[in-house]
Amino acid sequence: MAKDLYTRALGQTGAEHAPDSSEREQPHRHLQPLHILEGHTKLVYSLASIPDSDLFISGSYDGTCRVWNAKDGGEVGKRMVHGESIHAIVVSRDGKTMASGGNGRKIVVWSLESREKIIEWKTSSNFVWSLAMSQNSQTLASGHGDGNVMLWNASTGDPIFGPYKLHAGGVHALSFFANESQIVSASFGSSHIRATYCRSGEDVIPPFKAHDKGVRSLVQLPNGQLISASKDRAIKFWDTSNSSPLMATSRRHTSSVFALAISSDGKLLASASLDQTVKLWKTTTHKQIDASLFHPTPLLSVALSSDGYYLAAAGYDHKLYIWNLETINRVAKVIDKPEREDPKSDSASDVPNWLNLPATQPPDMSREIAQVSPDAFFGGMEVRCSIYPAMNN
Repeated sequence: MAKDLYTRALGQTGAEHAPDSSEREQPHRHLQPLHILEGHTKLVYSLASIPDSDLFISGSYDGTCRVWNAKDGGEVGKRMVHGESIHAIVVSRDGKTMASGGNGRKIVVWSLESREKIIEWKTSSNFVWSLAMSQNSQTLASGHGDGNVMLWNASTGDPIFGPYKLHAGGVHALSFFANESQIVSASFGSSHIRATYCRSGEDVIPPFKAHDKGVRSLVQLPNGQLISASKDRAIKFWDTSNSSPLMATSRRHTSSVFALAISSDGKLLASASLDQTVKLWKTTTHKQIDASLFHPTPLLSVALSSDGYYLAAAGYDHKLYIWNLETINRVAKVIDKPEREDPKSDSASDVPNWLNLPATQPPDMSREIAQVSPDAFFGGMEVRCSIYPAMNN
């Protein structure tokens, strides 16, 4: 019954932000989700996967986080009640803990084994829009609606550094970089990407204009490359190791690209958009793989299982859509038979990187950010960097 409703609903937006029918790619009717999961009572704004499992976590405006099994479509264990609209969730690399944040300035760290709160605290900034967790799970970074970024002790809730005023609008994208000594952030209210030192808030390089409109999502590949998505409908692939950083731009989506996710090996990228589609990309070629995955309503979140076999997407209609990517032939070839490349070419070690430069200027939000192209900052930089961790936040 749910899949019949899904089929009938395709092409009906129900939201003012979606493109009209003349702009939309026509769905391939043979591609249907494996499961359509119901339970949330409000929109699902954030999704994450639990490492080394087939489990996804959803964070909703109904104030709950829920765990789902991608194979059988069942809800697993008791739900975690955050109590306020949830904007962001992040899972530790060992899969033992997660954190949630949202409307009420509250951050909660949870045990994924017991589903109980480990600790919660209130921030001094307003809404929590984004979260990132260090590899050892000891440090948590939060991005806020007032443009601030803060670092916290994830075990005690004590502030470590910040708040740093890094953006004029809400910080919707946040990730640790460079052995977690730096943070890269972006705002839906700004077209710039900013890289700053965690301990000082100073810029690694000056902020650069990456898109024509606000930036909604950032992910880093294991080899250190950066991918950004924006309200301008573009997905951009950045090579941070040379003087020509912009590798490729795709505008296959017809509305704002709201979320990105990568497989743990970095070969597969998923993008979710208000145009009601998820698109899949091969990161080594920057090309879309096969047809788009269509949904009845605009999408706000997407996640890939650690092995890349399952995809979860969610948005305005309160439901989760689980897809088995092994059933899509061209995608299955990417996730089952990854390219055997020279390990040196796929590692972030021994690669020059702009994120390891000395600070070039302290943050000064009293001045308007200069409209400078990325090439002006990347050109001529020949600095060797240390090994970058693979960050999947």
